[in-house]
Amino acid sequence: MHAEIAPAPEAVHRALWVHTMNVHECDVVGRRVYVRVLSGSDAGGLGVLAFDGHLNIASGIVATGELRNPDRQLLVGPPGVIRVSVFVAHDIDAVYFDDSGVSYPASGPSEITLLLHGVSWHTRAVNSTRWSRISWRRGRRGVPPGLPPVVT
Repeated sequence: MHAEIAPAPEAVHRALWVHTMNVHECDVVGRRVYVRVLSGSDAGGLGVLAFDGHLNIASGIVATGELRNPDRQLLVGPPGVIRVSVFVAHDIDAVYFDDSGVSYPASGPSEITLLLHGVSWHTRAVNSTRWSRISWRRGRRGVPPGLPPVVT
């Protein structure tokens, strides 16, 4: 959520796009963008509230990370509508070039916290979306997800 862009006045949103610092700014300031996903109701100390509303997670998958990045994180849970709050922290006010004193404001926050209200929504986390490493049709050891492995 960009501070100047207000989301559409929908009762339930289908997607949220959070604009962060770009990769070039991260290189210049020497840090990365951090995204935390939390469950619960305590919003104290999480940053500045950028969005508070309901999100329809029809697929049961919440993806965090850049769309084209195959290493983005996935949270898997039951499909449905949940209340979501997005908090941002602006740790970097300006990006400076060398010692010239020339600077410009960062294009977005460097820390984002996604708070999924209520009890723990997700059932598992997947660290990559690369099909060569993960098969959604088969779980670990070739056992379909949801069935316990057979031990002999």
